[in-house]
Amino acid sequence: MDFGSPPRITAIAGSPAISRSDVSTQPGSVAVDLAPEKTVQSASAGGAVQLDIRPETRRQAKLEAQAEQAQASDDNAALQRSQQALQRRVVIEQNTHSVVVQERDPRTGETVSMVPDEATLRLRLFARALAERGKAPPVPGQSVEVTA
Repeated sequence: MDFGSPPRITAIAGSPAISRSDVSTQPGSVAVDLAPEKTVQSASAGGAVQLDIRPETRRQAKLEAQAEQAQASDDNAALQRSQQALQRRVVIEQNTHSVVVQERDPRTGETVSMVPDEATLRLRLFARALAERGKAPPVPGQSVEVTA
C-alpha cells in the first residue's frame, strides 16, 4: 500500500451534457451531467409572511395569557388544598415489619393511598413465610396457608 502518492484519477467517458430548453438558469446554479428527466429546479419562495401587530391584537393576546395563568394558579391552589387536607402517617406494619406511609382523609378516616400497597405487603409476608419454611426442618402435616 502506498499512502504517499497522489490519488490516481481516471477519466470516465460519457455522453456530453444536454441543455434543456424548458429550464431557466438561475444565479448560483451549477451545471450537471444528468438526463433532463432527472434534473430538478428549486421552487419559488412564495409570498411573504403576513404579521398583524396592531395594538388590539397584542392586547387580546396579553389578556388570554393572563387568563391562562390565573386558571393555572387556581388549579395549583386547589391541588395544594387537597394535599393539605390529607393526614400523612408513617406506620410499621406488624406482620412484615415494613415501613408504610399512609395518607388518610381526616373527615372520613379513609386511607386514600398507601406506600407500599397492600398487595406488596402480602407478597412480602408470603416470601417471609416461604423463607422461614425453607430454614426449618420439614414437619409432617405442617403447611403454610396464604390467602391473597
